Amino acid sequence: MGFRDLAKFNIAILAKQGWQLLTNPDSLLSKVLKGRYYPNENFLNASLGSNPSYTWKSIWCTRGLLEKGYGWRVGDGKSINVWTDPWLLDTTSGRLQSLDSNPPLSKVSDLIIPNTNRWNTDLIFSIFSPSQASSILSIQLPHFSREDLIIWRADKSGLYSVRSGYKLLSGVHLMSDSNGYLQQSDSPSIYKKLWTSNLPAKVKVMVWRFFRNYLPTNVNLRVRRIQVQLDCNLCGAGAESIHHLASECQFSLVVFSRLNISLPPVSEEQDWLSWLSNLFIRNSSTVLEALFVAIWAIWTYRNRKIHEGASQTPAEVATFINKYLAEWRACHEASSQKPASHIVTNWVPPSGEEMKLNFDAGFNANNKTSISGIIVRNSEGQIMAAATYPHRNVPSPEIAEGLACYKALVLALDLGFSRIAVEGDA
Repeated sequence: MGFRDLAKFNIAILAKQGWQLLTNPDSLLSKVLKGRYYPNENFLNASLGSNPSYTWKSIWCTRGLLEKGYGWRVGDGKSINVWTDPWLLDTTSGRLQSLDSNPPLSKVSDLIIPNTNRWNTDLIFSIFSPSQASSILSIQLPHFSREDLIIWRADKSGLYSVRSGYKLLSGVHLMSDSNGYLQQSDSPSIYKKLWTSNLPAKVKVMVWRFFRNYLPTNVNLRVRRIQVQLDCNLCGAGAESIHHLASECQFSLVVFSRLNISLPPVSEEQDWLSWLSNLFIRNSSTVLEALFVAIWAIWTYRNRKIHEGASQTPAEVATFINKYLAEWRACHEASSQKPASHIVTNWVPPSGEEMKLNFDAGFNANNKTSISGIIVRNSEGQIMAAATYPHRNVPSPEIAEGLACYKALVLALDLGFSRIAVEGDA
């Protein structure tokens, strides 16, 4: 399909759900989200709201793309605002340029002769410049009265597609979330360095969650109305947030220092995105790999300290990170040196816009636990997502495989993949 940028591709897929909210307000999803997040607005004017769900936050962040590409096909003109909505055919934005003093017109229907399918030419020329009037009159009104229709201006069919959304994204600046944390198109180079690094999928996925502020830090838990202490679990000073863990926590800073990771200075005026981008600019790919593993290891230790009572010094965590990196790189180099004839590939890619979800399960008969492993790839074999899930009280290997399949389907639903192929080895 020619998709080279994973971040843009993910946004283009999620925008398909946003498009449904715009064009199909009677669907169950539209009614649920509208009732909770934008009861008195349309989707494009909706705010993120308080305590947003993962689904809503993901779809909400595609408004920048949809705002750039959507438009109106004029019917009766009663739903289209003359001055703010994109309804012209021959302009880049589709919108009229505001006049010094806009006349008391509200809807496009005010420019149509009542009970006809003809423009009020005299009124239009008396209000607008010749070029604007020409743009309006070039729109063919329907022979029979019908409601206005939302269309996708970036495709001749008028329908949104992932391909057209992806193409349009190259010139679109999407919104970051209300906290200023990294959204998928805010800095494509950051995500490119993450997903192309030669690191385990569990590290990449956790670091991705870190960048998106999806980890259950004490601050995030309090936002979700879970009563926890705000103090950092690692250093005990300051409220535990993503920003604190990355730039203020003394435990983390000592670990970074021992790994020779150069951290840019933090100023009160600087936002999270600027600081993070500066961090990536200052460091090489090798150091960034160490940073990714460090973030994963620090968060893993934080969880072990809370739930298992683990106790380690920053020096011990840094030693573990160096050992982990050395072993992983040695394994990666050894596997890359194998002759091509020894590599057997049985994986068959999906077709077209389908995503293939491969899942597997590991089962421990002694303690009746299992772990589900899932990887999502497109038709070009590119990894779109990966995840692992532990399970308790699993009675048999067959149930373990069933749980893995179920988790694969849930992951596809959460990511907005509607055309999928699911494959296991059982």
